[in-house]
Amino acid sequence: MKILFIGERDCLSSAILERLNKEDNDIFFLSEKPIETKKDEFRKYHKYVWPERKEEVNNILASITPDVVIYEGVGYLDA
Repeated sequence: MKILFIGERDCLSSAILERLNKEDNDIFFLSEKPIETKKDEFRKYHKYVWPERKEEVNNILASITPDVVIYEGVGYLDA
């Protein structure tokens, strides 16, 4: 399953992403800041940085076509 996770890297997101990875999901992480991960932390893991232009967000969503979107945080509501 394709899962788009929108938020920052913290304890909550790490726990959620670890569980989703164990279930063999294809994980897309969209964050305001670049995300650092250990080399083999997640097998199916794609990282995106939140773009400044709204059109670019639409392009990311259209290219991913996620089955599920998990939204964590309020910092992205203005975009």
